[in-house]
Order: sequence, then C-alpha cells, then structure tokens
Amino acid sequence: YNHERPHLALKYKTPDDVHQAFYRQKTVNLYQD
Repeated sequence: YNHERPHLALKYKTPDDVHQAFYRQKTVNLYQD
C-alpha cells in the first residue's frame, strides 16, 4: 500500500490503520458508483 498510497502511510501510524482506511475507501467507492 505504500507504493499506491504514500500519503496514507504517513497519515496513519500502523499498517492496520492504513488497511482499514483503505478498505473503507474501497467500500464507499463501490456504493458511490
């Protein structure tokens, strides 16, 4: 995820936080479409 979303890696302190945030974004994007 560091290569695709470097700003998330800086924004969140732990990999779990990054993964959870990324999963939420994907879910929201699916419902928005």
